[in-house]
Amino acid sequence: MTKTLEQALLIYESVSSFSDLETRASCIYNALDGLMGEEDIASIASAENEYLRGRYSAKSIGTKMSQAGYYKLIRQITLVDGENAYQETKRDGSKVLKHYFFRYCGLNAQEWDERNASNRVYNRLQQNIEVDPTHQIETGYKLLQSPNPWEMGAGLIAVSGRRPHEIVARAKFTPVEGEEYQVQFEGQGKKRGEKPVFPISLLVPVEDFLKAFKKFRANPDLKTILKTARKEASGDIPKQNRIIDKLSNKRLNRVVKTSFEEILPPRNFVEDRLEDEEADINNTALKSAYLAIATKRDCSGSPARQMLFASKLAGHFIDVDPDDQNRLKKIDRELQHLVTTLGYMGYHIKGEVPFFQPPKTTVPSNQLARTRLLPEDRKQLDEWEELWGMSNQAETMHKVFELARIALSSQSQPTEQKQQETEPMNDATIKQLEQKFEAYQQQTDEKFNQLLQLLQNPQTTEVATTPEVSTTSEVSTTSEMQPPKSERKQTPKPPSRDWASVSKAELFGEGEYKTPVKGTGATSERVRRAIEAIMTWNDQFPAESNQERKWSINIRAVRDLAGVNNQAVKDFIEGHPLLVSDHNIKHGIDNQYHNRCHKAEGKTSTDLIREDVYPLIR
Repeated sequence: MTKTLEQALLIYESVSSFSDLETRASCIYNALDGLMGEEDIASIASAENEYLRGRYSAKSIGTKMSQAGYYKLIRQITLVDGENAYQETKRDGSKVLKHYFFRYCGLNAQEWDERNASNRVYNRLQQNIEVDPTHQIETGYKLLQSPNPWEMGAGLIAVSGRRPHEIVARAKFTPVEGEEYQVQFEGQGKKRGEKPVFPISLLVPVEDFLKAFKKFRANPDLKTILKTARKEASGDIPKQNRIIDKLSNKRLNRVVKTSFEEILPPRNFVEDRLEDEEADINNTALKSAYLAIATKRDCSGSPARQMLFASKLAGHFIDVDPDDQNRLKKIDRELQHLVTTLGYMGYHIKGEVPFFQPPKTTVPSNQLARTRLLPEDRKQLDEWEELWGMSNQAETMHKVFELARIALSSQSQPTEQKQQETEPMNDATIKQLEQKFEAYQQQTDEKFNQLLQLLQNPQTTEVATTPEVSTTSEVSTTSEMQPPKSERKQTPKPPSRDWASVSKAELFGEGEYKTPVKGTGATSERVRRAIEAIMTWNDQFPAESNQERKWSINIRAVRDLAGVNNQAVKDFIEGHPLLVSDHNIKHGIDNQYHNRCHKAEGKTSTDLIREDVYPLIR
């Protein structure tokens, strides 16, 4: 639709008081789309050029316009040679059609040449700056222990080499079995349309890193930042990342400069620094130091091999599956991305790089907290807390003690008949005592097995009985003794009805049905329909957005929605692991604590999921 100059000027003048460049770029696009004539276009382009040059220098104006979307938006306008566009001659003599806006707004050819003329990376690589890896790693670990979230965030960047917006919002880290200093990383920035997952090295043990990362992500400040980014740039992930960086970089860089200024020498000469560029001891410097340290520690061999390893750690070069022959044949052209990595490789590592181990606690025992847990026990307790749907560790520990009491009190130990000291012990008596001891040992083993079963299935308070061993002298021989057998039936019964055809009202106890219907298979069907309803609720939102509205499928959520016990949900999920995990991963809600984002004053998470999802149960 063709516009007049008057119409275009009205649109442009509507944002004359706005300083946000993205808003101005969008307005420029709306004003110029359909406007013809070089003179008319020049009047708007010149006004915008004057505004931009009044705020930015030639060194930064090109970057600002690119980030705000001027180039991307105006290139969407249909070009008509001589009407709204002109032929520009390129360096190689070829010509390209460009909108008149670019003739009157932004950098000219000479300014672009001056802007792109630089030797600062070359100068940086000539310096051979030394870094002490031990000091760097110890400082990063110390920051991980800080109660200040931004100090913790700087520590996470220092030991993982990730970008600020990755640590703040995008990154997901998964332990690699058998690896103490390696995780699978997902959430790489600057990979539009791609979601690579690849291994990265950590400079501290995985357990310490993930513990700090979990605590960092739980901070309310980070949730506010992410909420702001989603609100200002709904559905635009790259723009959200820029907003996240804008809101977090200064706070992180302040910590980096304070903590690492004496450890990391500047990489750039002061005169090489771009206008408005941050101090050189920043998050980028941390990434540069990380790449040098991790590569020195984890990769030996030729300089080329080490360069490739560093590029993989940085995410500049994404490796391919060796079995994917089609991609493998084209992989050489991807090596051009190693040039990007080269720009980071300004640090030289002094000495060997240790596999850092956190210092052990040396606090006297009388000063420790009354309740202490070994790391492996804490991990087990966290698993049981999730399995049983407990709200905290105190409740979980209470349940463990309760189940232990049930198991240990289910049977009393047979009492040994004391032998008179004066009674002689012949071979037959010794043989009988050996048989008794073996029988008692079997009973003890059975009790521990019962305890383990109870811990995995807290709803089951039935304890399998073990035949008591006779304490008389008439004891059967070892070869005749049989191992104790459980009286619990293990074979599942077939469904008593076709539950898939039963109405929701009857299955869940609505209306005329006062209580949920009972029968073999009814509970499983309630679980199935509840999970199906959660999926329906989540699928109404795009996979990349509205995570705060979505419900992660886990034991507690399904239990609250279906009104069944934890074990019923656990059995169903274990029987359909890919169905559940694939859905959660698809929507970015696979964190086991995701559902804690659902909060409302005066309401529990049970109230909220039944309000949201229960009506969708079919």
